[in-house]
Amino acid sequence: PEAREALARVIADPKAYRTETAAKSQFLIAETYFLQEKWQDAFLAYQKVYASYAYPEWQSAALMQSGKCDEQLGHWKEAAATFAQLIQEFPQSPFVEDARKRQQQAKQRAGQ
Repeated sequence: PEAREALARVIADPKAYRTETAAKSQFLIAETYFLQEKWQDAFLAYQKVYASYAYPEWQSAALMQSGKCDEQLGHWKEAAATFAQLIQEFPQSPFVEDARKRQQQAKQRAGQ
């Protein structure tokens, strides 16, 4: 919680508005939830990175982690869709290969 508070202060600083530093801070907030296995909170925090910041490095990482949260929640159809979105929107991302594998596994689990 203390780390999230410190990171939230970075995001709230007007000088950090929509900067890469703010994107990274939001991503790290999500990571704290992920490490605590608070999957829904982590998912929402990762989605803020994807939707609020135009930094492909952080957006693609956030989608990858969002998909992993869906996996943990047993949301297989949603996980497959998230991994597909990552592959389509960020084809140069270092996460694409892993996303393809996870997408296939999620589709199988979802019965697709």
